[in-house]
Formats: sequence, C-alpha cells, structure tokens
Amino acid sequence: MKIIIFTSLLLFHFECISQGFMKMKIEIDSHKAIDTIYIVKGLNPFKIENCVDSFLVSNNKTKIQFPITESGYYILRTSLSKGVNLLSFVASPNGNAKLLWSIDEAKQTTTKFYKNKTNKNLYEKLTKPAKHAVEMMNSYFDSIYRNPIKIDSLQRIFYSEKNKFWADSLKKIYFSYIKEYPKDFAALFFLNLYYRNFSEIYIKKFLSSLPNHLKKHSIAKELAENKFIIEKIKSFSAFSLKDTLGNDFNYSKYNNYIVLVDFWASWCKPCRENLPKIDSLRLKYNHHDFKILGVSIDENKDTWLKAVKSEKMEWENVHEWKGLKGMAAKFFKITTIPRYVLLGKGGVILNRDLNLSNADTIIESALK
Repeated sequence: MKIIIFTSLLLFHFECISQGFMKMKIEIDSHKAIDTIYIVKGLNPFKIENCVDSFLVSNNKTKIQFPITESGYYILRTSLSKGVNLLSFVASPNGNAKLLWSIDEAKQTTTKFYKNKTNKNLYEKLTKPAKHAVEMMNSYFDSIYRNPIKIDSLQRIFYSEKNKFWADSLKKIYFSYIKEYPKDFAALFFLNLYYRNFSEIYIKKFLSSLPNHLKKHSIAKELAENKFIIEKIKSFSAFSLKDTLGNDFNYSKYNNYIVLVDFWASWCKPCRENLPKIDSLRLKYNHHDFKILGVSIDENKDTWLKAVKSEKMEWENVHEWKGLKGMAAKFFKITTIPRYVLLGKGGVILNRDLNLSNADTIIESALK
C-alpha cells in the first residue's frame, strides 16, 4: 500500500473564486455500452485519485461541467462493468466542446468533436493514430503482469521487446504532433513528458513561441525546470538536504557505497510499517558496502525528528525541507510514499522505484 500525496487541497478554497468551468455536451450514438462517464485528469485513467467527476448518461445525452483553473489533459472513461472505452481531450477554463461518441455492439468507438479545433486536431492527429499502439502495449503489459508465474524468462523478454516496439511507435506519434502543433497545449503536455528526447535549443525555441497564456502555464514552467535544471542532475549529491542537526547534508561519505534511499514522512502509516523491512536489509548487508539513507518530506521538522527518535532508526535521516517542491522530490517524481531508490557508487541511480519484495536480489546484484 502507498500513501497518495495531495498538494493542492489547501489552495482549492482560494482558487475556486477565480476558476472557470469546462462545459461538454456528449451525445451517445449507442448507449448500450455506457451508463456512467468518468472524467480523469492526466494519463492514467484508472487511478482513483485522478478522477475529477462522474456523470450518468440518460437519453443518450449528457451535459458535463466541471471546475478548472488552467488548461489540462483529461480522459473520458466509461464504466468498468460495461467494458472500458477511453477518449482523451484538452479542457480549458470557460471552454466548450461538443462530441458525438459512437459505440457499436463490439464496443468499437468512433468520435467526432464539434466547435473545438484543439480537440478535433488532438483526436484526428494523436488519439486515433495512437489507439492501436496503446491497445497493443496494454495487451503485452497484461500478458506479463497478470500471470507472472506462468511467464518464463524467454516469454518475458519477448513481451518486453514487443512492448518497447509499440511504446516507440507511440512516441513517434507524440513527436509528430508536437512538431505539427507547437502552439497547442497538448504539444506542451507531451513535450514535458519526453523533454529528454529534445535538445535545449529546440525546447528554448518552443517555449518562446508559445502563446502568452501558455507561457504562463505551470507545465511550461515545469518543462523549463525539467530541461534546464533537473536534466543536468547526474547524482544524488546535487540535492540540497538538511541533517538532523540542521546542517547541510554532504553525500560524499556515501560515494563508495550502494545506498538504499527511503523517501518517507512521519504521517505515512505504510512508511512506518515498512521500517522493520528496511532494518532487516541493514542488518543483512551490514558488513558489505551498503548503507541506508532516510529522506523525509515532512513539512514539520519537529514532527520528523520526533518520529526518527520514536522509531529508533539506526540509519542516517535527512530532511527535504522544501517537501514536494524540493529538487529531490521533483527529480524522482515523488507522488506516492513510501518510495525506495537504489543508488550506486558515486550516487548514480540504479533503480528509481525499488520494490521491497525483491530488494534482496537487486541489492546483491548491485554489490557484485
């Protein structure tokens, strides 16, 4: 189990005064496959915390209206019980869209956007061409993870290679869209996901040519930070952290060790429940070139120090004093905790999201 971190709840009360609403009219050509429509923000339509709202479909038509503070990438998802259908779209404050969603008895869909050029382009140039690649990726993903015991090593390699092929195909579609519609929000959204594939010169030019309302967008700022600051980070020693005495943490003493980094917080129950597992790894590899380092994202320093003492942690703990806004949290895209990262000698990253269930195997391999 992981704890989901919400960063915007405290701001909601103040933002709701100035936020706009996205309005959509949806007409269902065949309603047999649809009873409920969910609106999900981002790329993962199955994360409960990403769900913005849900609406019942009646008389093959429904009107959707939901609050929004800035343009964002969303997905319409149908009910799991009726068979999932997905549709991507861009929502904007005070924006309007009308779409006809046709679903036949075989659950195949066709879509038409009206009166909304952005979403019409998005559907025709990205969503529709990418559909087959997404379906193939999901099928190979399911083959590996739904029946892990029945999949042998050769099959796993086969499925992984096929999944990579379709992922690369999907990337080409995204890149084509970015280059064809550089002033579009969706282009900004996907460029931020794949910024490592583009040069600094390209991204600088892209950002400077954006319309004024997108230049001020939070994703434009995030893209600039990702490309010109975060991408230059090569090891863990680049982060500014504080030790339990309030001094600047110096990573150099860990340079000759394999290090397991535990991102946690005092209020995170699963984090604290996993501490005995962390301690067992410490004891098991105590006489090897292995260390553990705790990184707290607690906002309250006193609460963090109290938890370190009460849990009797036998390894060093430091504090990301800017929390989720700190560079370490942003670099590793920390959205859920606990989160475990394995570092090699010199602080280079070996594993960005280590699973404790097979940590022994990965740590032993790294030590060799």
